[in-house]
Amino acid sequence: MRTLLYLSSLFLALPSIALAAAFLVLGTAISAHSLLGFLGVLLETALWLLPWGLLAIMAVFVALVVAGFSVRLRWLASLLVAALAIGSSATALALITLHGNGSLGQLVFFIPAAVSAAIALWLAVREGRASVTAAGARARADDARIAAAVITSENGMPRSRE
Repeated sequence: MRTLLYLSSLFLALPSIALAAAFLVLGTAISAHSLLGFLGVLLETALWLLPWGLLAIMAVFVALVVAGFSVRLRWLASLLVAALAIGSSATALALITLHGNGSLGQLVFFIPAAVSAAIALWLAVREGRASVTAAGARARADDARIAAAVITSENGMPRSRE
C-alpha cells in the first residue's frame, strides 16, 4: 500500500516538475531578446538534452521508482519527491508572480503537487520511523547472535580465533 502511495506521489509531482523546467528553459530563451537568440538557446538546450540530459533524467526517474519499492530507501525517496514537488511549485509560482500575470485560476494546477508533497512527507516520516526501529531491532539481534557465537562453540568451550 505504501509503495502505491509513493508511486502516486511521484506521478502527481511530474506535471509541476515539467512546468518548472519548461518555464526555466523558456525564460532563458526569451531573455535572448531576439528570434535568432531564442532559437539558439532552444537548440543549445536540445543539444544538451539529447546525449546526456535525457539519459540523466531517466536514470534519476528510474532510481526514484526503484527506491520506492525498497522498504529501506522509501523514506529517502519520499523526501526527494517532496523536495522536487515543493521546489518545482515554488519555482513556477515565483516565475508566474514575478511577471505579474498570475491569477487564482492558475493555482488549481498546483493542487497535484501539493498533494504529492503531502503524501511524500507523510511517507518520509512514517517510513523513517519504521526503518530506524527495524534497523535497531536487526542490529540488536545481530549483536546478540555474534556475542553468542563468540562466547560458546558447539561443545560449550570458548572458541579460539584461528
